[in-house]
Amino acid sequence: MFMDPSVFTFTHALERNWRMVRDEFLGVAHYARAWHETSIYSGTWRVCGLFDVHEGARIEPAATLCARTVALLESCVPTRLGAGFSALGPHSHIAAHSGYEGLMLRCHLGLSIPVGNCRLRVGDQEQGWEEGRCLVFDDHCVHEAWNETDEVRVVLIVDFARDSHDRAAR
Repeated sequence: MFMDPSVFTFTHALERNWRMVRDEFLGVAHYARAWHETSIYSGTWRVCGLFDVHEGARIEPAATLCARTVALLESCVPTRLGAGFSALGPHSHIAAHSGYEGLMLRCHLGLSIPVGNCRLRVGDQEQGWEEGRCLVFDDHCVHEAWNETDEVRVVLIVDFARDSHDRAAR
């Protein structure tokens, strides 16, 4: 299920700084590598990690080269688990899958979003991305993504602890 991004205070900081984040991605785009689970997507899907989702450790050299983005994430997402860039190529599809045992929520910050049929389905809901805007969803829900345009779709993915939603709701 999608969640209201405004409930999470860090989304405001990400949205205010999205152009800086996008510009830093452009400097490390050549470090992006194909996602290793090739059976779950068709077309091209490349990722460039900044923080490891399991350990929270920085992933080099991208973390150093994206120093302002890393500093932003460290300062405004206190329960950050992992983070990185996701580039879904033209006419590509990431098949339905679910994430890590319901332990985290996921934020997508739109950085380069083609006009046209480019969307994310979470459960039975679909939404398109917008440049400079966040989408937040429960990673444990089945989700899939499509880019049926002629351009690459790029988002910053930030995984954060589910309990931050519980704290924000109080």
